[in-house]
Amino acid sequence: MALLHKFRVVDSSTEKTILYSEESYDYFDEGIIVQLDCFELRDELIDELLYTKEGKEKFDFEFSRWGIDVYETEDLIKWEKLLENYLQKSKVHAKFWKSMLDFIKRAISENRFILHFGI
Repeated sequence: MALLHKFRVVDSSTEKTILYSEESYDYFDEGIIVQLDCFELRDELIDELLYTKEGKEKFDFEFSRWGIDVYETEDLIKWEKLLENYLQKSKVHAKFWKSMLDFIKRAISENRFILHFGI
């Protein structure tokens, strides 16, 4: 079974104390945080994008493999640039990365945030 990272789009008007809370996962179950869209990413694809073959980070980038990240607009712009650069250099899984890039661009254009839930 593949290990999945979930990227969930939420409204940027959601109270930040809720978004940045350690209980944010539970808040989805309780309906306090509403998921507007979701993108799942297999862990081995994260490896391909963010880490060298030796397991070192390729970028100075906020990413909690096993935790929760909140990506606000400025963070999403970093993801957008990262994916655009990656797609220029590599065609491996290009269709998949283009889908993720479109997902992030939609979140930016709609002034949304993304919560990442690691494996």
